[in-house]
Amino acid sequence: LLIASTAQAFAPLVNSRSGECGIRYSLDLTALKKKEHASAPNSKYTRNFPVRKPKRSTTRKSENRGQSNKNDDKYSNDSNNPTRKKLMNELQKRMAELRQKTEEHDGEDAEYLVTQNLCDSALGLACALNKEDTVMTVLDIMKKGGLKQEHSTYQSAIQQCFEVGNSNASLEILEAMKRVGMKPDATDVQLVVATLDRNKQWRKGLELIYDFVEERERSGEDRGVIAVESYDITIQSMQESSSSSSASSRGNRGNSRNNGRDCWKDALQLLENMQSSEFHARPDLRTYHAVLLTLMTAGRAEEATQMVLSMPKNGIMPVAHTYNLAISTCHKGGQWRKGLKLLDAMEEQGVSPDTIMFNSLIASCAKNRQLKVAMELFAKMKERSVMRDTITYNTVMSACASAGKWKDAMALLDKLNLEPTVFPDVITYTTAMRACIKGRNTERALTIFEMMKDRNMDLDVYAYSSAIDACAKGNKWKLGLEYLDEMRKAGIKPNPVTYSAAINACGNGGKWEMALELLSQMREKNIKPNVFTYNAAIAALAKSSRRNMKSKSGEDEEQLWCRALQLFEDMREAGLEPDAFTYTSVIDACGNGGRWQEALDLIEIMQQSGPKLRPSKVSFTAAITACAKSGKSEQAVKLFSDMQSAGIVPDRVSYNALMSSLLTGEKPELAFDVWNEMCGKADAPKGEKIASAKADIQSVSPDIITLTNAIGALDRSPESIGKVDKVFADAVLRNLILKKDSLDTLWEVDLSGMSFAVARAAIRFVIRSASDAVINDGEEIEDLNLITGVKGAYQDLVAKRKLNDDQDTDIHMDGATAQAQIQLSRGGLREYVQECLRTDFDPPIYTTSPKFALGTVVIGKENIRRWIDAQRENNDIGK
Repeated sequence: LLIASTAQAFAPLVNSRSGECGIRYSLDLTALKKKEHASAPNSKYTRNFPVRKPKRSTTRKSENRGQSNKNDDKYSNDSNNPTRKKLMNELQKRMAELRQKTEEHDGEDAEYLVTQNLCDSALGLACALNKEDTVMTVLDIMKKGGLKQEHSTYQSAIQQCFEVGNSNASLEILEAMKRVGMKPDATDVQLVVATLDRNKQWRKGLELIYDFVEERERSGEDRGVIAVESYDITIQSMQESSSSSSASSRGNRGNSRNNGRDCWKDALQLLENMQSSEFHARPDLRTYHAVLLTLMTAGRAEEATQMVLSMPKNGIMPVAHTYNLAISTCHKGGQWRKGLKLLDAMEEQGVSPDTIMFNSLIASCAKNRQLKVAMELFAKMKERSVMRDTITYNTVMSACASAGKWKDAMALLDKLNLEPTVFPDVITYTTAMRACIKGRNTERALTIFEMMKDRNMDLDVYAYSSAIDACAKGNKWKLGLEYLDEMRKAGIKPNPVTYSAAINACGNGGKWEMALELLSQMREKNIKPNVFTYNAAIAALAKSSRRNMKSKSGEDEEQLWCRALQLFEDMREAGLEPDAFTYTSVIDACGNGGRWQEALDLIEIMQQSGPKLRPSKVSFTAAITACAKSGKSEQAVKLFSDMQSAGIVPDRVSYNALMSSLLTGEKPELAFDVWNEMCGKADAPKGEKIASAKADIQSVSPDIITLTNAIGALDRSPESIGKVDKVFADAVLRNLILKKDSLDTLWEVDLSGMSFAVARAAIRFVIRSASDAVINDGEEIEDLNLITGVKGAYQDLVAKRKLNDDQDTDIHMDGATAQAQIQLSRGGLREYVQECLRTDFDPPIYTTSPKFALGTVVIGKENIRRWIDAQRENNDIGK
C-alpha cells in the first residue's frame, strides 16, 4: 500500500487537449484496484528491469534478477538511522507548519499562504519515509490550495529519498514522472542512481544510466549529461559488490553462483562507453581508479595493465596511485612480470615509484617464488633512494623463506638491525624463523624465538605456531607442548595452524595418543580442525603404525589403521574434503596394519576422482608398500602398471616398494627383470616388462635397498644362483656394495650390515675374485678375513661350546647340526657365513674365529690354496 500510495500521489491525470496536469483526489473503487495492482509482486514498479541493450554490459538478465531486494532500503528501513530520525523531525515540523497555515487561513485566501515549496518539501519527506497517511494529507492540502505537482515536487521527493536511502520510492517517483509525460533530467537520474548505489543496487542504477543516454540519443533533447560522479559511484558500488561476493564465495565454496564475480566486465564496458560516446560523461582520473579497484578485487592483471598503458592515448595521464593500484592487481593475479612492465612504463613517463609500489612488486615476486627478481628490486630501491621499510625487509625475507634460503634471510635480518631508522618487528623475526625451518635449521629458529621472548616482544599466535612447527621438524614434541601451554597462559588463543603443528610434533615423536588428545581439545574449545589438522593427526597414526611394524612383534596391535579410517570419516562428516595427502597417509596406516584391501579401495577412490585427487607417485608407492607387506605381489605389480599408465614416472622409492613385494611374494624372475630395467640393461626381457616407460637412469638407479630385496627374492630359488651373482656383480660395478673407497682389500672384506642373502652372494664374489687374482695375476695367497660383526648371541654360542684354547676351530657338522647352531645363534651372521662356506663350495671351506675377534671369520691360506687347486682340476668355482 505504501508503494501504491507513492505511485498514486505522483500520477496526476493528463488533459489530452491542453497538456496540463490535473490532480486525482478521489479514491474510488477503480483507484483502489490500481493500488492493489501496484502493490502486487508482479507490478512493474517492483519487478526488475528488462534485458539490457546490446553492448551496454556483459551482465546477463538472470544475474540482474539475482540482485534481490534484500538490500533494498537498508537505510530507510533502519529505525536507528540518524538521517531517518532527522528527516522524521523535519517532516513533523513541515506538517505542523502546514496545519497551522491551513487552520489560521481557512478560507478563500488559504491557497496563497500554503506555498508550493512547503508542500513539495513535506510531500517529498512523506514519500521518502513511506508515510502513506501523510502523503494523502499533503495532497489534500495541495488540492484545497489549488497547487499542482510540478517538476520541483518530484525532484524534492527524489532528493529526500536519497537522503534517507529509499531506493524503491525513488524508482517509483521516477516512473510516475514518465507516466505523466514529465521527462526526468540528468539531475533526477543522478539522485536515483546515487540512492540505488547506496543500497548496493548498482545494476539498476547502471540500467537507468543506459536508458537515459539512449533516450537522449534517440530524441536529441538536451536534458543534461549525467555527471561523471554518478559513473564513479556506480563503479565503486560494483567493486564493493565484487569484494563482498568474493568473501561470500570463500565462506561458501559449494555455491558456484556468484552474481558479483564478473562486475569487472560491467565496469570495463561502462568505461568503454564513456570513452566512445558523446552522450556519456567523459571519464576522469577517479573513474579509472574506480575501475582499477574493481579489476584488483577480481585479480584481473591483464585488463588492468592494458587499461593503464592506454590511459595516455585517452588523454588521462596515470599518477603514482594509478600504478600502485595496477601493480597491486598484478600481485593479486600472480602476474609479477606485468608488474615489472608497469614499473618500466611509469619510469618512462617520469613517475617516481614509491616504497608501497616496490613492496607490492616484491610481494608478487615472493608469492611466485622469484627470489632473484625480488632481490634485484630490493637492490634497485637503494639505487633509486627509495626508503626500504620494515615491510620491505619482511617481504624479501619471506621470499627467502619460501625458497629455503635461510642464510640469506638471516643476512637480511642482520642488515635490518644496522638500519638507523628501520626496526624489526614480530613479523620480521617470525619470518626469519620460517626461513630457518624451511632450511631445516630448527635449532636456529628456536634460538630466534627465545631471543624474542628475552626482548619482551609482543608475541602473537603466528610466532608461537612457527616455534611449535620448529619443534615438530626438530623432533622436540615435549618442547612444542610446553610452548602450547605457555601461549595459553599468556592469553594467546591457538588457532588451527597452531594445533596442526603441535599434532605434527607429537606424531613425529611417536606420541599418537597425545596427537588425538590435542584434536579432541580443539573440538571441546570450538576450534574447527581444518584439512591440515586432520592430515597431521592421520600422519601421526601412520608414523606410529610404521614404528610398530619395525618392532619385535611386527604387528599393529593398537589397530591404528582403524583409527586412521575413523578420522578419515570424521573429516568428511565435518564437511572437509580429504586431499591426496590424507588418502596417502590412510593408505600408509592401512598398509602397516596389514590391511591391503582397504589400501586398494582407497587408491581406487582416488583413481575415480577429479584431477586434484588423482593418486600421485607417493600415493601409488604407499599402496604398493601395503601390498608388499601383505605378500600381495600381483596387486603390487598391477598398481605399478596403473601408475605408469597414468603418466607418472616411478622413482627409486617406487621401484623399491615393488621389489619388496616381489620378495615377499616370491617372484624371483620378475625381481630379476626389474633389476635389469633399473640398470638400463639392453638385454632386459622384452616380453612382459614391468616398467613400460623409460625413466631417467639416474632417478631409478638401484641402491642398497634394491639390491637387498632383489637378491633376497632370487636367493629363495635354488635355480637363480647365477642371476644372484649377476645382480651382485652389477652392484659392485655401480659401487653399491664392496665400495672402492672402503677399507676392504682383496684379503679382508667387511660383511657386517649385509643381509644373509647378500652376504652369501658376497662370499662367492670375494672368493671368485681372490681365485682369479691368484690364477691370472699371480697374486700371493694370504689368509682371507671376513668381518661379520659379533652379538651377544655369538658369545652365548661360544660359551656353550666351552672353548678353552686360543682359537675356536670350526668342526665339520652335518646339516641338522649346522641348522641347530644357526638357530642357537639367533641368526648370527658369523655362523651363517661359516655354514655357507661349508655347504656352497666343493670342496667345503672351513674357517676359524680368533678368540679376541669373534666377529671375524678367517679362511686360512692353506684352505684357500687347497680349494683353488681343486678348481683348477674341475675348472669351476662353487657349486
